[in-house]
Amino acid sequence: MSDMKKICCSLLLAFLPFAAVWSQRAVSCQALMKFVESRGILHSVHYGSSLGSAWLEEIRLYHLEDELYVVARVREYEFESNTVKVMYCNVPQSNWNNFLFGREWDSESAGVRFNFHIAPHECSCY
Repeated sequence: MSDMKKICCSLLLAFLPFAAVWSQRAVSCQALMKFVESRGILHSVHYGSSLGSAWLEEIRLYHLEDELYVVARVREYEFESNTVKVMYCNVPQSNWNNFLFGREWDSESAGVRFNFHIAPHECSCY
C-alpha cells in the first residue's frame, strides 16, 4: 500500500467517530419525538393546571433504552392558546425529580424549575 493510501485510510479512520456523532444530530425532531412516543415507556403525564403553570400545557416522561426523555407541550406565548411540542433528551432522573417536586428550599414556580432542570436538555435535532 502506498504512503498516500495509508494517509488517506488513517484520516478516514480518525474522522469516522465524528461522522457517527454528526449523523445522530441529523435526525428531525419530529421523527425523534414520534420514535420515543411510540417505542418508549410512558412513565408519567402532568398537566399545566396541576403544576400551576400558565405556559406548560402538558409534560410527558418517557423511558427508552436506559434514558429519560421529556416531551413538553408548551404555549408559544403565555396568554395565547397555540402550543408546540418540544423534546428533551437524556434528562437525568434527579433533574426530573427536582422539576416535579422541587427541593425543600425551592420556592420557585414549576415554569422556573422547568427552565432550570429540563430545558437545558433540549434535543440536538432539527
